[in-house]
Amino acid sequence: MIKQTTYYLMLSMLVLNTTWAATAKKTTVINLVIETPKVNAPITKVNQEAVIVNGVCSQGAPVRIIATDSANKSTEIQWTGCNSYSDFHGQLNLGALKDGSITIKTMQDLNGASKAVTVNVVKTTAVVTPPTTLNILSPVKDFAVTTANQASVEISGKCADKLVMKLQATDSVNKLSEITWIMCENSNFWGPINMTSLKDGNINVRAFQEVNGVMVNKYVNVIKKTAVVTPPAPALAVTLGVLASVKEGVASLLTVNKVAGTAAGTMAYQVFNNASKAVISSGSLVFAANDTSKTISILAPEDSVYNADMKLEIKVGAFASLIVPVVDNDPIPPVSSKIMMGINGHDNFDAYPASEIEARVKVLADRNIRSFRNGGDSSSQEPLWDSMDALIAAGKKHNVIIRPALYHWLGEAQAYKIAKRFPDIRVWEIGNEVDGDVGNEAKNIAQMVQVYKGIKRAAAEMGIEIKTTINIMACNSDATTAQGGRCYKKADGSGYFVDAAYAAGFKFDYISFHYYPYYTDKADNNGYYYKMYLGQMRTLAERYNVKILFNETNCAEIYPWSVTTGNVTDGGYAGDKRCYDSLKQLLTELNTNYKDIVQEINLYEMLDEPSHPVTHEKHFGMMYDLNNPKPVFEMITKEFAK
Repeated sequence: MIKQTTYYLMLSMLVLNTTWAATAKKTTVINLVIETPKVNAPITKVNQEAVIVNGVCSQGAPVRIIATDSANKSTEIQWTGCNSYSDFHGQLNLGALKDGSITIKTMQDLNGASKAVTVNVVKTTAVVTPPTTLNILSPVKDFAVTTANQASVEISGKCADKLVMKLQATDSVNKLSEITWIMCENSNFWGPINMTSLKDGNINVRAFQEVNGVMVNKYVNVIKKTAVVTPPAPALAVTLGVLASVKEGVASLLTVNKVAGTAAGTMAYQVFNNASKAVISSGSLVFAANDTSKTISILAPEDSVYNADMKLEIKVGAFASLIVPVVDNDPIPPVSSKIMMGINGHDNFDAYPASEIEARVKVLADRNIRSFRNGGDSSSQEPLWDSMDALIAAGKKHNVIIRPALYHWLGEAQAYKIAKRFPDIRVWEIGNEVDGDVGNEAKNIAQMVQVYKGIKRAAAEMGIEIKTTINIMACNSDATTAQGGRCYKKADGSGYFVDAAYAAGFKFDYISFHYYPYYTDKADNNGYYYKMYLGQMRTLAERYNVKILFNETNCAEIYPWSVTTGNVTDGGYAGDKRCYDSLKQLLTELNTNYKDIVQEINLYEMLDEPSHPVTHEKHFGMMYDLNNPKPVFEMITKEFAK
């Protein structure tokens, strides 16, 4: 139910519900709605041969995609199928088209009806001459690199503002130092290069920066002389300051004092769980000769559940160590209380403006709703990362865990970049309801594995633990046609998908589960559907010895499938035997019989979305807007959250 948009371009096709009278002649209505992408970056030389086009379509007929430039030159028509979720995915090669405005057109014919929609994009592949602002000011030519400073040679200069800079050094036998990555701020850069591994003699220092798609380089030569024996200063020594305790999920600073008269140098540190010895974070402190102290930021992961005796151990170098007790600040309730309640939302959608991020989180905290599952846009799309920063900050401030989803097709490199960019996120959910994409399982699982690898590589480099989640839906094992009959006679539902992903290398830590029950799912046939769907969840939790994040649920009565049960827009009322009673019944069932495996429950969703093009997607909110909760939310807050 989390609706993801693509970074490149999103074309949406929507088939409107049509109610048929018993004697009416059946016709086909294809209504195409263009949702202007929030990020409409130009087509460049880098991506022109693989432009992704995604959308929603009418099942039963293929989709055609074509692009035409201002000179009326067109690409070949690309044909792609419309899957069981009414989604299509296509790719165009615009390499042969002219720079400037390009019209992308999607078309579909069904039962004699035809429809087409277009969207304009801009192609810009001309080479742009980069500005000549990059310059190395320090060190100057023939600067001396010695034993004392070789581990941290300071490089500074001018650069193109707000772009990433890289620094690297090469010796006379072409051995390279590690790359130093820094951000250009106020058109200036500063960063250290560790030249310890490089050979004495001439060292070539390179500063380089990509500007407008073109790599700009500047160089300076320095001389490394470490062979001269000089009387060494006493080895670097430190003492640790006072840190009485650390609070879970909140950064604390530990002061590390350099012993006066000792040498400059680098000292490694580690922070780990004193009981399990699992490393939580690590790094290095670089002391110059005149430095007196440095600080280490200590952050106990917010997803750990600490007992009263839990402690962290901080080791600096080979001799300085400090054991610090952890104050439990985890919002997960004790075992004897209700399962922790959470909710879904879509930051940056019309109903969820970025300006109200903290206000939304505070409303959740005031109701003891302690988990917020956010759609994949904010985390997966770089232009929206500022809003992701604001969401994480608000979560820390109000003790609400942020549970972001990631597009499953991002690839290893982008997933690595995202995990490095947001180290405070310790659980990433990879994909949303991907198990329902019938016929594309092998491709989708391969893509999920790449995202998993990128996250784990980032975690290893940062020396922290980052967990991952695989997502599945409840699946009717009696159905022969729904979703292609993918679960027919499979008692474990989407277990086949989970098994295949795990075997392919996606070693997840959690399974997230989506189920939208009718009130009658328990009331009828001795709870037949409760047993079917919740049984699937338990089977997989026990098979992989993991907890369940029950992170999408609401009543099925919101869907307009039936005139007798559908179209609930207000969340219902006590005793309705529909939406209100359905949710209360489900939450009671989970807390009574599934508390041993379900760690969190996330309602779908926080706010109504009146501008959403899909009718039932307008009314899933627990609140009409930020100031007007529905009666069902008041019941959930009182009986299951507080």
